[in-house]
Amino acid sequence: MDKDLPGWKELPERGEFAPILDWMRRHIHSQGRKYPPEQLLKREIGEGIRAEPFLDYIKGKYSRIYGF
Repeated sequence: MDKDLPGWKELPERGEFAPILDWMRRHIHSQGRKYPPEQLLKREIGEGIRAEPFLDYIKGKYSRIYGF
């Protein structure tokens, strides 16, 4: 998504979800039955399932809220 939709991370802050949904439909949703999840992720983002991006998001979100 970074290559196809530069600046996509700022879109939700402006309430603009349509470009992200469109990208997801073309690159993820339409491919969902063709490939198992791990293979689909490798094809589209170049790596498989990893916990680190989610953990980084959670840490960033809750450290601002709770100050740690």
